[in-house]
Amino acid sequence: MKAKEGMEMNHARAKQSGFTLTELAIATAVLLFGVVAVMQLVPFAMKTNTANRNDTTSVVIAQHLLDELSSQPFNNATVNDPVCGVMSLGAGAPGGTVMSPNATYLTNPNGVAMVDFTKAAVAGYNCNYVDPNDAVGTSYQVRWGVVVTENAGGQIVSRRFVLGVQRVGMQFRFPVNVETTVQR
Repeated sequence: MKAKEGMEMNHARAKQSGFTLTELAIATAVLLFGVVAVMQLVPFAMKTNTANRNDTTSVVIAQHLLDELSSQPFNNATVNDPVCGVMSLGAGAPGGTVMSPNATYLTNPNGVAMVDFTKAAVAGYNCNYVDPNDAVGTSYQVRWGVVVTENAGGQIVSRRFVLGVQRVGMQFRFPVNVETTVQR
């Protein structure tokens, strides 16, 4: 009887099956394909993260300098910044509106004022800003334009500041532009 039970047990084991070598090779290939696909996303994610960090830093720099420019009294022609040095606040004309440094320094695509970085930088309206918190010392190019409006008596009644920042050496990235208007 024991011999018969042993034969039945061997027969039951013979009906059980595991993975064949072919099935194991196909499963390994599918797994490797998935791992390679995910690994290709890592450099893209790192590049996107770096670009986003640079854009965020550009916004922080732009907002800091815009706050500094817009907080100046109307009778000031310049402000002295520790990083950018002497920053011009624009010049006006009695009874009119003047764009400083010149009429082509700012562009207006789709009704949004932007600093045109394709034009040559103008002294007093640009600087290179090195982030003091960045261990690498990344440099950002900062430019600004000022639209000054004066009344007939030659008193400044408003200043519109448009400030652009872009990381030096970044290709295919748009500069960050911010603006504000200060009125009496």
